[in-house]
Amino acid sequence: MPVSVFWQVVDRFSASLGARGVSAYPRALAVAVVAALAALALSAPPAGAAPYNPNPGAPYTNGPSGRFKLDGAWYVKRDPSNEGLSRRWQAGRDFSAGAGWSTIGIPHAFNAGDYSENSYTGSTAWYATEFNLPRSPRGSKWILHFDSVNFKARVWLNGREIGGHKGGYVPFELLAKTVKRGANRLVVRVDSRLNETSVPSQEERNDQLTGGWWNYGGILREVGLRRTGSLDISNVATRSRFKSRRGPVKITVLVRVKNLGKRRARLKLSGRFGGAAVRFPRARLPRGVSTEIRGTVTIRRPRLWEPLSPNLYPVTVRGAGAGYRVLAGIRRLSVSKTGALSLNGRKVRLRGVSLHEADEQVGAAWTPAVRDANLGLVTQLGARIIRSHYPFSPSVMEWADRNGILVWVQAPAFRPRESQLKSARYRANAISFTKQMVLADRAHPSVLVWSLMNEAVPAGTTYINKLVSAQKKAVDQLDPGGLVGADYAAAPEDELQHPAYRKLDVLGVNEYFGWYPGLLGSTLDINKLDDYLDYLHQAYARQALFVTEFGAEANRSGSADELGTYEFQTNYMISQMRILRDLPYLNGYFAWALKDYAVRPDWSGGNPDPSPPYSKKGLFDLLYAAKPAAAEVEREFKATAPFK
Repeated sequence: MPVSVFWQVVDRFSASLGARGVSAYPRALAVAVVAALAALALSAPPAGAAPYNPNPGAPYTNGPSGRFKLDGAWYVKRDPSNEGLSRRWQAGRDFSAGAGWSTIGIPHAFNAGDYSENSYTGSTAWYATEFNLPRSPRGSKWILHFDSVNFKARVWLNGREIGGHKGGYVPFELLAKTVKRGANRLVVRVDSRLNETSVPSQEERNDQLTGGWWNYGGILREVGLRRTGSLDISNVATRSRFKSRRGPVKITVLVRVKNLGKRRARLKLSGRFGGAAVRFPRARLPRGVSTEIRGTVTIRRPRLWEPLSPNLYPVTVRGAGAGYRVLAGIRRLSVSKTGALSLNGRKVRLRGVSLHEADEQVGAAWTPAVRDANLGLVTQLGARIIRSHYPFSPSVMEWADRNGILVWVQAPAFRPRESQLKSARYRANAISFTKQMVLADRAHPSVLVWSLMNEAVPAGTTYINKLVSAQKKAVDQLDPGGLVGADYAAAPEDELQHPAYRKLDVLGVNEYFGWYPGLLGSTLDINKLDDYLDYLHQAYARQALFVTEFGAEANRSGSADELGTYEFQTNYMISQMRILRDLPYLNGYFAWALKDYAVRPDWSGGNPDPSPPYSKKGLFDLLYAAKPAAAEVEREFKATAPFK
C-alpha cells in the first residue's frame, strides 16, 4: 500500500469524529493509527520495489512551478556505529530488508518512541528512495527540495554526492546535477548529533543534558523535486506600505532569482498581485549569480489581512520559463514609542499558546492527520497566536495564513550562555539560521515577529550585543519593516538591563511566578508578577511587551495546593490570566504549552512527582485529552477580542 494511502486511512478516521469536537481526538487517533498500521503491514510493498513516478504538485500552496512530490516508498537504515560512510552505503543499490533497510514514508523520525539517553544525544541514519524522472523539455534543470532534515544532511544522487546542509526546521535545496532520464537513486545520510556551537545546541551542564525539546532525528518534513530553466525563481514575498486602512497600498514584490545557465542572461519578469500587474525593472544577471529583484504595484481598495478577516491575494511571478505563486496578505505592523503594537493601525490584545511539533507515534515528523489534530486543539482554545522554539512547517504557516492566526517565529538559539555567545562559530551559526528562517517564512502574512533567541544567559553585554546586532541586520535586509524580538527569562534578581534588547521591536518574557522558585525564592509569589512586569515595561518602554510563557506541570489529581496536580494547574492558569488581562501595556500572552511533549531524559519541570522525559505543562495530555485547565483557558481566550 502506498504511503499516501496509509495517511488517507488515518485522515478518514480523524474526520469521521470531527463533529464530536477535540475531546474525540484521542480515540480517533488511536483507532486510526492502529488501523492504518495494520493495513500497511498487510499490503506494504517489499523494500527495494521498482522506482515510482513522483506525483505533480506539493503538500502546500506557496512555491515555484514545476514541483513534484517524492512521496513514494522510502527506506531507512540505522547507523548507530557510524560505519555507513566507510562501508559506502551511499553507493548501495540494495534497499531490501535483507540488507538492513526498512520501508517507511516521509516525513520520518528515526528515533520516534525511543526516549533513551542515546536517542536524545543523537545518532546517524540513512534514507533512500528510487524515482523516475518526470518528462521535461530539453534544457530543463532539476532541484531537490528538503523542508527539514535534523540535523546534518549529506545527499547523494545516483552514487555521487551533490551537497549537504546543517540545521533542522528550515528548508534547503540542492541542484540535482547528476539526475538522469529514467530511474534515479537518492540517498541521504542524516546525523542528529548536536554540540555546543550548533543551533540548536546540546551539551552537559552540571552532569545533566541540556535542551528544551526532544532531539528527533531524520527527514522530519516533506521532500520534493522541481523543474526549472536556466533562470530559477527560488523565493517570492511581498511588503505593504499604507497610511489608511482604506488605501491606497503600495506593494513591493521581492523576487530572488539565480542564473543557472552558462552565460550572462537578460532578466525580464512579469507578475500579478490579485488582478493588478506588477512592474519589474529589467536586469542582466551573470552566470551563477543570485539577486533580488523588486517590483511594485498599487492596490487602490485593499482587503486587509488580520485575525478576524484573513484576506489573501494570489501573487504570481514569471520569467524565462520559471514561475512562482504565493498567497499574500496586505497588512502593516508597527510599535509606538510607548510599546503598543498595532496591526493595520489597530492596537492588539492577543491570546495564544506555544507548542512543539511532537507526537508519541511519529515524533517531530508530523503527518497530515497529526498536524490537523494538534491545530484542531489550537482552534478549540480560540488562540489567535502560536509560538514554538523553532520555525513551524510550511503547512502550519499556510494554515495560520488562512485562519488569521499570528505566528511568533523563533530561531532555535535556546538558552545560549556566555561561552557560546563568545564563540564566533556559534554566532555565525545563529546568524545563518536567522537568514534561512526569514527567507523561508517572509511570504507569510501571519508572521508577527522574528524572535532571535530564547532565554539567553549572558554574563555581560558585549557578546549578546554582537549577536543581536548581526541577527537584526540580517532580518532588516531580508524583511524590511519586519518586527524583531527575543524571548527573555524573567529574573527579578537580575537588574542588568541589556542594551541589546533595546535594539529590538518586541520583547517576550517567559515567566513562571508561582511555579519555579527563582533565585532566593524571587518568583515564588505570584502576586509579585504585576510589579515585576511594571518594572520591565519601564526598563524597556519602547519595546512591545508580551508574556511568551507561563504554565504549571499537571500529571495527576490531588490537592489544589500540591504542585503537579490538575487542580493546582487549573487555579494557577486562572490566577495568571487574571493578572495579565489587567495590564494595559501588555500586548498579549502565550500559555505554555498546548500539549505534553518529551523534553530530555532527566526532566522534572519543577514537579515534585515528575514524569521524565515529558513536560506535563500541556493543557492537553500526550493522547490529546483535555486537562481541566484547558476549559478555563478556552473560556478566557474566546472572551477576548484580538483588538483593543
